[in-house]
Amino acid sequence: MSKSIFRWSLWSPTPASVFMLSHSIGTVRAFFRDEATCVVHSDNVALVEANLLSPALVRDYSSHSRGQFCDPRSTWMKWAPCARLDANLPEVQLDADVFLVSEPEELRAFCQSPSNYRLLASQEEFVELWPYGTFGPQLPRPFVPINAGIVGQQAGADISLELLNLYETWRSRADRGEFLYHDEQGALALLLQSYCQRGEVLLLDAARYRVVCPLNSPPVETLVGIRGLHATYPEHPAFWRFLPEIAAVSGLSEELPSWRSSTG
Repeated sequence: MSKSIFRWSLWSPTPASVFMLSHSIGTVRAFFRDEATCVVHSDNVALVEANLLSPALVRDYSSHSRGQFCDPRSTWMKWAPCARLDANLPEVQLDADVFLVSEPEELRAFCQSPSNYRLLASQEEFVELWPYGTFGPQLPRPFVPINAGIVGQQAGADISLELLNLYETWRSRADRGEFLYHDEQGALALLLQSYCQRGEVLLLDAARYRVVCPLNSPPVETLVGIRGLHATYPEHPAFWRFLPEIAAVSGLSEELPSWRSSTG
């Protein structure tokens, strides 16, 4: 019986991006197996289903009556069509470029054991404003450096209304041309600060659930000690660099199937 939901969102998908998503799902299934229901939302269900290599429920953004967060000008669509699928279960939102590469003790505890933590979030390794877009100036000083690659809501917790309010505020600004790529992460970071102050957020250690990208100094050369790998833009170089290790966990092929390798 499913005890938790793991969810992903993929808009304007390509076979290559679905290949990466497949490995993300596969690594979650490797550790959680039947304890987790894996759900993907997309605006091209047919392409995702045709190319997905790891089993998951694939749904169109229009499948939910609320149909929220469907604006591609920032990364808000990762929350579409709603920020909560089932408030009665632990629910973890993952970016398609996040991979579990060794025993995710913190995630498992969050999903399986009741605690004082209502929410869960990954973190940036540094405290700067640029990862938060137009919401950066609104963050308190000091602030917890939230990364939106992994976000969890415990059974009974629901940030839907708060996030939707920030989204609507953002949309009014964006319609005037005031938006940046990291605005969704900034809104989430702003939302979570008060929860962090009250000790209600399980903050994943940035060294164990690590953002790996060309900005790392020194560069990340090994996955030793890393539980979750977030292989961010540009072009997710860490995914391709560590694909053998990721595939060893996901159980999927390291090779993008040639007959699926077009970008259509």
